[in-house]
Amino acid sequence: QTIATVINEAFGQRVRVASMPSGNAVLLMGLPDDVRAVLATVQLFDQPALANRVTAKLTPSYWTVDRLAGKLAEVLKTEGYEVSSRIDTAGLIQMIPIETINALVVFAPDQATLDHVLDLSRELDQPSQVIGNNTIFANGALLGGHVTVEDRAFVSGAVAVHQFCRIGRMAMVGGHARVVQDIPPFMLLDGQDRKSTRLNSSHTV
Repeated sequence: QTIATVINEAFGQRVRVASMPSGNAVLLMGLPDDVRAVLATVQLFDQPALANRVTAKLTPSYWTVDRLAGKLAEVLKTEGYEVSSRIDTAGLIQMIPIETINALVVFAPDQATLDHVLDLSRELDQPSQVIGNNTIFANGALLGGHVTVEDRAFVSGAVAVHQFCRIGRMAMVGGHARVVQDIPPFMLLDGQDRKSTRLNSSHTV
């Protein structure tokens, strides 16, 4: 039953799966390439360590699957859970990243533990910014999701920073600038023409 669940979670409507409990088998129906991909997945997940476990697929909306897996493992280990990212390694919770579909397949010993992992993933998978130390923001500065502002950077008034951009250490962004790409450390972005024209010499290390 677990293998059938994994196939349904990973492939959705691309492949139809019919469980055959009497023969401990599954019947696959779909296009040849999809069926071959399912067979490869079955060989990957049909391991003794995963037998009789509950499973779910997590598809993060804001984080990469590797980042989510790493943070989940960190939090769960802090809470006292055993966590593994390998199929052939015993662990109370096993989390297998599948980068090609940006998904994380989670195996747990019971539904309560799996629900706890799912709740944690929802709390973590949120739009976020990373703000360094001793940064300065003037009035009306706006940051999109997943923006990083490094230590001692200066963001002037009415600046808008596009999502996923990074403002480097000790960089300075002039007023009314529209930041649509990363600003390297120690650079000054002019608010009028939006070009990094020179080093920011107003800061001392």
